[in-house]
Amino acid sequence: TGLSEFEDASLVATFARHVDATENIDVRLAALKGWARAAPEDRALAGRLRDFTRDPNRNMQLAVIDLLAGLHRSEDVGFFRDLSGHPDAGISQAARDAAEGIEAFKVRSQP
Repeated sequence: TGLSEFEDASLVATFARHVDATENIDVRLAALKGWARAAPEDRALAGRLRDFTRDPNRNMQLAVIDLLAGLHRSEDVGFFRDLSGHPDAGISQAARDAAEGIEAFKVRSQP
C-alpha cells in the first residue's frame, strides 16, 4: 500500500533504491510491486525481476515470477521455459505457468 499504489513513473527511482538485498523481503517486494505499477514497460524492472528469480529466498523467487509474468512480455517466455527446469518443483511449475500465461495473453490480445 502507500506509494506502491500509485501508477506514477516519477516514483521509479524511489522504488529502485529499495530492491537490493540490504532491505528485508517485504520492503523489496513492496518496492518491486510499486515499480511494476509505476512503469510496467521499464526494461530495467524486467531485468531486476529476472535477477530476483535467483534470490536465495524461495518466497521471493515465486513472487517475482508472478510479477514478471504479469508484465506479459513475449521476450520472457524463453526465460520462463529455461527456468522451468529449476530443481524446485514449485518454482519449476510457476515458471511453466508463467510462460503459458504469457502465451495465452498474447493470443487473446491479437486482433
